[in-house]
Amino acid sequence: MPVRALSATALAALLLPAVPAGPTTTRYRIDQRLEQEVDASAVGGGKQNVVIKTSSFLTLVAADSAGGRSIKVVIDSVTADSLPPGMPPTVFADVKGMTYTGFLDASGKLGELKVTPEKQGVPNLGETIRQFFPRVKPNTKPGETWTDTTEVSSPVGGGQISVRTVTNYKAAAADPKGPPRSIKVDGASASSLAGTQQTPGGSADIEGTGSGTSSFTVSGDGRVLSGTYSGTQNMTVSLAQAPAPIPVLVKTVTTINALN
Repeated sequence: MPVRALSATALAALLLPAVPAGPTTTRYRIDQRLEQEVDASAVGGGKQNVVIKTSSFLTLVAADSAGGRSIKVVIDSVTADSLPPGMPPTVFADVKGMTYTGFLDASGKLGELKVTPEKQGVPNLGETIRQFFPRVKPNTKPGETWTDTTEVSSPVGGGQISVRTVTNYKAAAADPKGPPRSIKVDGASASSLAGTQQTPGGSADIEGTGSGTSSFTVSGDGRVLSGTYSGTQNMTVSLAQAPAPIPVLVKTVTTINALN
């Protein structure tokens, strides 16, 4: 099963609902470590392990709009220290310049995300953006808790993957030495996924579960100032010619920091 590049997975964790304000522009650095283990014993391949470490720089512009805020995320650059076998060396270079636009309503719900330009063979990060976007209402106070459920279907590798995620959030007091009115938002999520994808071995049925924890520091104007995310996905890939499903384990650790 091909590695799905997640180097910019934290894109949409960069903005939370906020009090009305003028357009804001913030640049971020995102560091990520992705590890994927595939047990291909069922097809005579043994265990295969891949680790990819990436550093990404991107710019987010947010502006008030009727009933919420419009957002635009532009990927400035993504670099990797290594690539797995079969992944073209241009896969991260081609991500540069891709722009994601969407709308965040007053309740903190993110609507449809559109990406331009759409490039063949380049990861579409829309699904990941949603997974990393904590739904936080304006004026959230320390001690408040809430639950958010998302259901998203996205094209991937010539197929379609549907993901349902339930996240429990809790707000806490931020570091008193940090910016005024900032808060800390912690999350714990559980997800299920199912779909199909085209692989070198033909069409594959994919299903699995996942879990993750996150912690973000959010400024008074709704910008994420820093954050971390750790997630695990346990999946099985079923090929028609394979005598048994192929287990796939994916672990991701992401760190976000605002640069201005």
